[in-house]
Amino acid sequence: MEPELLELLKDAKEEAPPPRYGVEEAVAAGRRLRRQHRAGWAIAAAAAVAAAIGVPAIVTHPAAPDPRPVVGETPPATGPGTLNFTFRGYVAAGFRVDDPAEADLGSDTAVVRALNASTDAATLRVFHPGTDPSAHFRDRSTTAADPIDGRPAFYSGTDLWWQYATGRYAVLTARNSAMNREQMYQVAAAFRLGATRPVLIGFATERLPANYMLVEAYGTPSGPGHDATSGATFLLASAAKAMAAQPDRVGDNSILGFRLDLARWTPSYPHLNQRGVTCPPAGGSAALTCYRLVDLGRDGEYVLSATWTDYSTGPLSAALTSTRLAALYDLTTWWEAGRAFPASARVPG
Repeated sequence: MEPELLELLKDAKEEAPPPRYGVEEAVAAGRRLRRQHRAGWAIAAAAAVAAAIGVPAIVTHPAAPDPRPVVGETPPATGPGTLNFTFRGYVAAGFRVDDPAEADLGSDTAVVRALNASTDAATLRVFHPGTDPSAHFRDRSTTAADPIDGRPAFYSGTDLWWQYATGRYAVLTARNSAMNREQMYQVAAAFRLGATRPVLIGFATERLPANYMLVEAYGTPSGPGHDATSGATFLLASAAKAMAAQPDRVGDNSILGFRLDLARWTPSYPHLNQRGVTCPPAGGSAALTCYRLVDLGRDGEYVLSATWTDYSTGPLSAALTSTRLAALYDLTTWWEAGRAFPASARVPG
């Protein structure tokens, strides 16, 4: 992270009461969660996103809009404060690139799998216009690849970087040697930018912590052979604005964060056989997570979770009980991420 963002995070932390757990422990917990959902967006029940601050007030806002069709509406806004997808899935070199399912302030990301395989072979991350991700590779060893559509491309470790348009970058990251360089190159060469469209998520709420802003969201609807997942990450306004001001609009959103996640219920969830909100003791973990078990009829039972570090159960329960859910199999009932929460939760762009 840039020095300015680190200073803002430091100031925010110092203004708050001392946390129960150390910053290093908290950050590690948050990074584990990000790795889990970026590697297929399966939300682990006990995963935690870290924060090292005290308890801000919960504020009540006007209700979020009712579910309504959002696919194919007027083009969404673009800029640092919006969360958009910029391409569609495709097939190349024996691999399928899924539709992107996650976006942050500066990029959107999709999973890549071999045809007829369920495990991830790679991830494709596309940086949006106006971003500069060169800090990700500037000081790393690189090997030139053949140009892609006449523009530069190069390998760096398990990454293949290329410019999909002048000054605009994408990166394909292989996992566990699941793709060789020739396969990576063919997948990259087949990439095409698509129409910009908003990230859709399966829930909305009118109650969030005061002074928090949305910086990341993800979601995939339920369908044959797979369950729906959806989630959102929020940072303190100062940290979110600083993130949007970075050249790549990327920061460590495991710091000073608040998360909401939706996933299929499994027996691994602790003691959730009753309706209402359950807040198991944090024990030795770096964060407190509360859960709300919901029966969605045709979709079955799902769990909505809210995670924060060192907080009382009140703020978490308030966020969970106010959250409304879409029909997870029907994208026309999902919310645009930018409209699922109060206007004050949007990073100004």
